[in-house]
Amino acid sequence: MQGYKSRFAGGEEWPDTYVVVRVEPEGWLTTLSLPDLVDLVQGPGAGRLRDHAMEKRGDLLALRLGPVELIGSSAEWMDLAVEVRDQAGSAAGLHDSPNGPRWMGDPVTVPVERVEVFGSFESGRPMEPALSSNEETLARAGRFDSQQWTDLFGVGWRPGEGYGTLFAEADVYVWGTPAQLAARPTSRGLEVGMAGGSWDLPGQFVDDIVEGHAVSAETPRELLGALLRDLLHRRRVAFTWCRYCGKQVAPERRHSADLCYGCASNLLGVVY
Repeated sequence: MQGYKSRFAGGEEWPDTYVVVRVEPEGWLTTLSLPDLVDLVQGPGAGRLRDHAMEKRGDLLALRLGPVELIGSSAEWMDLAVEVRDQAGSAAGLHDSPNGPRWMGDPVTVPVERVEVFGSFESGRPMEPALSSNEETLARAGRFDSQQWTDLFGVGWRPGEGYGTLFAEADVYVWGTPAQLAARPTSRGLEVGMAGGSWDLPGQFVDDIVEGHAVSAETPRELLGALLRDLLHRRRVAFTWCRYCGKQVAPERRHSADLCYGCASNLLGVVY
């Protein structure tokens, strides 16, 4: 199992870094919030990390991550957190999903000490931030340089669905799978909020921003970090799983709490 430090930061002592965990050979991927993990290990945040099953076994903490069950003492978990925090580099190039697909089989128990942390995806050396044209557009709107943008907002931003069509009034870009954050350039700079959207016509979904906030490179780092953490947390806890296909779905893309639109149509004959 390998862990990568994802450059999605936001705080100071414990930046809001999402530890990307990849399990081989299954190819399963998940992310863990570093500050939430530290809170959990230290005690006060025992109710957090709600996306992952966890269990206290004496002095050990077992955390279920798809195909594996990571288990270790508080000291071992903190050693891992410190290593991830201090490791330079980026997870650029990895497809970063919030929790990975639901794992239906039994997990394999792996000691925390066996997790290898890499600073970068390719070589283990720090990587210079490389922004896509989408990210360059957003960074320029907020007057962020490439390093600031990568540290705060990560990579992998893509145009929202429904844009470049008759249904679009402004360009919206989204991040995450399912979409978690949304952003768009405005006359005032950059607007950032939770991802959302609606169906304008059958088969035509249009991404949008929910609770948009105007931000820029002049926004204090701690305030911007707190805003992003809050948006991500509230968006992610709204996701559910389809009981048929097992895919994680956002509220605006599901027929009911445990049923996606595709399975509703294909398996239950629902017509939209």
